[in-house]
Parts: sequence; C-alpha cells; structure tokens
Amino acid sequence: MSSHRSAPDDLRRQVDEIDDAIFDLLVKRARLGETIARAGTDGQPSFQPGREEAILRRLVARTAEPLPVSAMVRIWREIFAASMRLQGDFAVAVHVPEDKRDLWDLARDHYGSITPISAMTAATPAVRAVIDGSATVAVLPWPEDNDPEPWWPTLMSLDSKTPRVVACLPFLAASPGEGHTALAVARTIREPMGDDHTLIGVELSGDVSRSRLKEALEAVNLHPLAFWGTRVGGGTVPLYLIEVAGYVGSGDPRLDALLERLGEVGQRILPIGGFATPLTVGRTTRKGKVS
Repeated sequence: MSSHRSAPDDLRRQVDEIDDAIFDLLVKRARLGETIARAGTDGQPSFQPGREEAILRRLVARTAEPLPVSAMVRIWREIFAASMRLQGDFAVAVHVPEDKRDLWDLARDHYGSITPISAMTAATPAVRAVIDGSATVAVLPWPEDNDPEPWWPTLMSLDSKTPRVVACLPFLAASPGEGHTALAVARTIREPMGDDHTLIGVELSGDVSRSRLKEALEAVNLHPLAFWGTRVGGGTVPLYLIEVAGYVGSGDPRLDALLERLGEVGQRILPIGGFATPLTVGRTTRKGKVS
C-alpha cells in the first residue's frame, strides 16, 4: 500500500523540483533585465515588440503536447510585461469606444496583468499620451474605410515624437481574420522580422481610383493587401492608408518610385509603421508544429 502511494508522491516531488527550477530561472531572467536597464541599450528603446514576436515564434515552433500554444503565449506575455516594468515605466493607453469595449480586454491580455492601462474615449488622446510620454503604447481600433474621424492621419508626420504602428493585436489568433482587431502604436521603429506587413500613408492632390493606385504600387514592386480612404482639409484632400506585404522603411527607394509614378497627383508618401503577421492557433503536433 505504501509503495502504491509513493508513486504519486514521487511525481509530485518532481513537479515541485520543476517549479523551483522555473522560479529560479525567472529570477535569473529578471535580474538580467535589470542589468540591461542599468547598462543601457546602445540607443535602442527598451520596448522592442519585434523581439518579443521573434521570441514567441521561436517558442511556438518548440511547443509540444500537452502544453497548449495559447497557454505558452499567455505565460510569456506576462513575462514580457514584468520585464518591461523592471526596466522602466511602461504604460498603455487604450481607445475604448462604446461599441468596442473588447479592446480593453485585448490590451490587458497582450500587455499583461500588472501593466498600468488607461481607457480613452477617443483615439486622439490615446495617441497624444504616447507623444507626451505618459503612455508607452496606444491600442487603437483597426482602420475602417471612410471613417469620418480616422486616427491614422495623425501618424503622417516626420516629427521624432510621432508614434508608429508596431504591432497587430492579438498576436495569436483563432483564425487569420481574427488577427485584424486592433493596432498598437509606440515611439519606436520596428526592425524587419521576415514576415512583415507595412502601413503606408499616401496623400494626393486629387482623386485617383484604387485600381490605378494598385497598378502603381505593383509596378514598383509593392504588393497591396488592403486600402482605407479618407479626406482631410475640409474634405478636399484624398488620403489613403495602404497595407502592403513585406517590410518598407522610410528610405525605401520604391516609395520615391511610387511618388514619381503617380505624377502631379502624388503629394506625400510615408510609412507609418507595420506589424508581424499574427500567428494562428491550430493543431499542435508532438514535434511542435502549428498548423
């Protein structure tokens, strides 16, 4: 009878040993984060969403049953949040309109349970919070075509304090469509990660059909995935936000080529950030492959 009871007791002792090892490693990771903060980051911002995404992709590729991919991602998002808090002030502003209350939960899931989060009734104050430094990140609704009050034209500025789009939330989605829920903006520049989407603002002096814009983009090897249009200046200036495949930096020669191709109607073209393609929850095999 005692030998029968010792088997589960031995298993529990092994679990305790693993818990202790995990705890020790988390403390070691936290101390490394403090060391990085004290040593500085060679001019790089401490908040690097691209690096977080790269870590998650690497770990998802290693995930094996019975550990659910979603649980692993949630655990590491909390680790990231704790690390950011150790390295300095980290706060999030969320645009929470009456019809999109889910953005608050989305921001909380992505940026962790200990991160200070403020609800904003409009997008502009959320962006302003990032500009003035009271928030590190603003979480904003996904763009809508012909939105009467779009937030993204605010990002079409070369001012060094202007935020840029850095992430798409959620990063782990149940289906490809679910990944298009919100965008995060911050005062940092994304580095190319290999599976990127870029958002480009295009200001025109007159009306241009989307088919012509699409042709011009493809002619300079920019591959459009989505268009959103609006007007500024009392409704006289056409402005487009275009999602393209791949990474496009501010000095990309394709932007000048696109402006030249649009001719006199083309006024200004500016990348306002981008994001990595969200991961999709799927079947996880014992080899850690996610389908």
